[in-house]
Amino acid sequence: MGLLRGGGGPRRLFVQLLEWLLAPMVVLWPAAVAATYFAASAIANTTFDAELRQMARGLAEELLHADPAGDWEQSLPVLGAVRNDSIGRFVAQVATPDGRVVAGDSELPAPADASRSFERFQFRDAVVAGKRMRIVQSEVVSRGGEPLVVQLAEPYERRGALVGDVTWIVIATIFALVPLMVLLVWRGLERGLRPLVRLRTRIEARAVDDLAPLPTDELPLEIAPLVNTLNQQLERVRHNLEGQRRFVADAAHQMRTPLAGLKTQAESALRGGSTEETRERLHRIEEGADRMSRVVAQLLALARADDVMAGAPQLEPVDLNTVVHDVCEAAADDALASQVALGFEPADRPAVVDASPVLLRELFANLVDNAIRYTPEGGDVTVRVAGGERARVSVEDTGPGIPEAERGRVFDRFYRVLGTGRSGSGLGLAIVKEIAGFHRADVLVYAGDAGLGTRFEVVFTRQ
Repeated sequence: MGLLRGGGGPRRLFVQLLEWLLAPMVVLWPAAVAATYFAASAIANTTFDAELRQMARGLAEELLHADPAGDWEQSLPVLGAVRNDSIGRFVAQVATPDGRVVAGDSELPAPADASRSFERFQFRDAVVAGKRMRIVQSEVVSRGGEPLVVQLAEPYERRGALVGDVTWIVIATIFALVPLMVLLVWRGLERGLRPLVRLRTRIEARAVDDLAPLPTDELPLEIAPLVNTLNQQLERVRHNLEGQRRFVADAAHQMRTPLAGLKTQAESALRGGSTEETRERLHRIEEGADRMSRVVAQLLALARADDVMAGAPQLEPVDLNTVVHDVCEAAADDALASQVALGFEPADRPAVVDASPVLLRELFANLVDNAIRYTPEGGDVTVRVAGGERARVSVEDTGPGIPEAERGRVFDRFYRVLGTGRSGSGLGLAIVKEIAGFHRADVLVYAGDAGLGTRFEVVFTRQ
């Protein structure tokens, strides 16, 4: 069947199931034979003891009516029948309580002390003439008033023969059924594992790029959850691949425009012209190079964030006051160059969250950089940290704002709001959204105070 690889690696599932099904049988079959032996012994002892008791009762009843002056052998037909048995199965004796034999066989041992037993028929085991025998005795008073003891004995051979016959029949039956049971288990396992074989065949027949969900309609209930999990994983892989293809297409589109502009300006500069025209073209080449540099930097930042999150970084307690202060301090030169007033308002107490410091710096750096870039000269960018039940960081600017209809799309990769007059890569807010989602934080977009500008809020879940 080849469901699992053999050899020194993982063992086949079929072999493991077969072992687990047959191993209990190997243990239980000897136990069944032993139980049969003991049960047959108990049944045989009960049956033969009842036979001895019945014969002793018959002999005792004869003694009650026998003439004590007559011939005991003639007066006791049961005793004669027992002694004259052609097979010689029984030994019978009539004796006095002190052991004097009145009739029957003399090789039996003296009667046991009957006063210690409350049973009318008392059983015991003894060795007679080298044989282990089962003896039953019963006291009776003859017609003449003399107390007598009746003893009947039978060798254990009959019982052992019967028990042995029954045990061997059971053993023979079990061994006759072993091949049939193994065959039935084998066929049952093959039939039970057939859906897995069909599933494996379907997977092997698929194309390399086929990420469609696996069918679950014919699978057993125990296997369906596993396949559903695989389907969920396939859906995640498909989503990631589509995202990568879309990312590559968008990145190529974003790089194509500045490259085409650079080429056009370079060709124009090579054709010559006035010094002012050449300087203008070179300035445009510089601007195009800056845009390309920013796109590449954002792509690298996005890839770096993806790598860090894919590696499941160790989270640690981080004070948002410290991280956001460092980000604002690093962005101060850009704000000064853009003639934008950058303000920072920390929380009045530590606002601690479990997070990755590296990723948080990337998140807030993109928010602050985005606010500075879209705020006109003379505008303000204010960054606030708030603690409390749910720690939050807000970045508010006095820029052109974002129309309410487009606030849900600004987090898409390479999406830019039209009409702002600002260039950008369209990746900054996508990075913010991904890092916030990794930390189970919400990113909210509002209009600024008095309807001017935009306010982004990153709200963390309670730690």
